[in-house]
Amino acid sequence: MGDNVQTETSQSDGIQAAPAPAPLSPKERLEALIQSSQELIKQMDEHKIPDPTFSANCQEDFASLPPETITQRFQLLDLLSDVALLVHGPAQSITDEAQNAMADSASLNILNYFNFWDAVPLEGDASFEEISKSVRLPQEAVQTVLRYAMNNRIFEMVNPTDAASRIRHTSRSAVMVREKSLRFIVSLTIDGLGGPLAILNRSLEKYFLGKTELSNEISETPFGMLYNEGGPLGKFKDYYDFIDREGEGEKKGWRQRDMVESLRLAKEKMGAEGALLDALDWAGAGKATVVDLGGSGGHDDVPLAEHFPDLTIVVQDLPSCQAKFDDGYISDELKKRISFVAHDFFTPQPIQAEIYLFKWVFYDWSPKEITKIIKALIPALKPGARILVLDLIVDISAEAAAVMPRSLVKYSNVISLKTLSLFGHTKQGAKKMTEIFQAADERFEVIRDDVAGTFMTFEAVWRG
Repeated sequence: MGDNVQTETSQSDGIQAAPAPAPLSPKERLEALIQSSQELIKQMDEHKIPDPTFSANCQEDFASLPPETITQRFQLLDLLSDVALLVHGPAQSITDEAQNAMADSASLNILNYFNFWDAVPLEGDASFEEISKSVRLPQEAVQTVLRYAMNNRIFEMVNPTDAASRIRHTSRSAVMVREKSLRFIVSLTIDGLGGPLAILNRSLEKYFLGKTELSNEISETPFGMLYNEGGPLGKFKDYYDFIDREGEGEKKGWRQRDMVESLRLAKEKMGAEGALLDALDWAGAGKATVVDLGGSGGHDDVPLAEHFPDLTIVVQDLPSCQAKFDDGYISDELKKRISFVAHDFFTPQPIQAEIYLFKWVFYDWSPKEITKIIKALIPALKPGARILVLDLIVDISAEAAAVMPRSLVKYSNVISLKTLSLFGHTKQGAKKMTEIFQAADERFEVIRDDVAGTFMTFEAVWRG
């Protein structure tokens, strides 16, 4: 998709590279937009999915569409984005982005931080004054934030022509009431990451201007400038120490608890459960012990245990994740085969198992840190032990990116910006994982290094 798609061949073969296709005109993009929309509507009709609207009672269910429609929807998003940018024009589109980007994030963060969501009844409405009392903020500030958010279809006025109109939910605000895990995603990504991302330019200027390589030192990251030793917002070793310890009293570690919930929701929306079930011949593993390192509260392991009753699963993560493991999501029956052991995966592995699982763990760690994590497994490994890595695709080749929807590629690129802000390095990828394992110890044999959909699957065997 996009104007940059082109076919390249080696000059040494004596074949000239094929010319890039001519850019599409607005008319051609609109025609493609109509066709793509019709294809999506057909899929929705076939699967009896109601037309989405901004009404508060609309609950879209795109997750029930076939997996192949994910790319189709992202292609449609690309077309919509291109048409909007062309209609704005280059100067106005840049101006709008500069004016709106931070305001969009700030307004959403304020609505979430002060819980505007519950200040308006899901099946009713509320006045500015009532909302102000509920969130305990001055009415003038409440009106300013809400009126901006309404431009993004978050809440709406019952009577748009009346400045004193009461406020009601739209589908985009109502979903924050129905799916409370979304609140955790907003909190982690905006409240937790907004500060470091906002000063990434200052960090690069202070520590890396004129240099050729990143240092991977936390103290030289935007996160370090704000939260590391001597930072104005706290004294934390790294980002994970921050989410594990931030807060006082009962609030201590609240970000860790929120992260567990946000990851659970994100994985549900991305089809991660199916990816995990298909990542290995679990049935063929027989009566095997699986150690899920960095497994948070173990919620992801429920379908694995349900589908494969011969598996015994040990969830390992920091002690603060114990509460999520005990929150009732995992049934007492399944807890006969799923247990939790507090463990820092940088320290020697205490449990001997057939399979060691890293799911959605490595994408935000540097190669040096991943190597330490892998080496920490070695004391427990027996010949034939398997290490399975299931992760996000965050290192997309230029060839693959050229034919993927830009809206999908953007997920990879945003991860790079986040890891650069928090850890001082950029994205990891499937192709790098082989090098990392081989560098960790030559006794690892890499037997799989695959990329499919939005995930990568990597598998190594310990030969001892």
